[in-house]
Amino acid sequence: MALWHALRDRTNAEDLRNLCFLLGLDYDVLPGDSRTGKAREIVAYFDRREDLDALTQALHKLRPDIEP
Repeated sequence: MALWHALRDRTNAEDLRNLCFLLGLDYDVLPGDSRTGKAREIVAYFDRREDLDALTQALHKLRPDIEP
C-alpha cells in the first residue's frame, strides 16, 4: 500500500509515463482514467507478478527523493 501512496501522492502523470517506459509498460493501455487510477494499476500489475521490487527500484532510479 505504501508504494501506491507514494506513486499517488508524490508523482505526476509525466513521472508515471516515464516509470512505465522504464518498466516496458504502455501507459496508455493501462486501465484507469486518472493519475491515481494509473498508479493503482501499475502497482497491481507488479503485485500480480510478485515483482514489486522491480517497480520500487525503477521508482528509485526515476525519483530518488521518493521512499515508498
